[in-house]
Amino acid sequence: MIVGVDEAGRGALAGPLVVAAVILPVNFQSSFIQDSKILTPNQRNIAYQIIKKNRIDCKVIFKSPREIEEKNPLGATKEAMVEAVLGLKN
Repeated sequence: MIVGVDEAGRGALAGPLVVAAVILPVNFQSSFIQDSKILTPNQRNIAYQIIKKNRIDCKVIFKSPREIEEKNPLGATKEAMVEAVLGLKN
């Protein structure tokens, strides 16, 4: 299986870091599943619904501002990505 992992919040000066890992079916395709920064808010909502409907598994990890400060943004991101992937059941 292939796991997709992405983060949001790594560049922010304050606030949580959110990392998600998702497994979608083999050969899954959707024009909405791409870089969320180029999607409109409505398209992001559609993409979210498509992922929710089609996911085989997913895991979301949050890192607090304190954890980001203690581990630095990159370290906290890497740690969250590992936790998210290891948290998948499939």
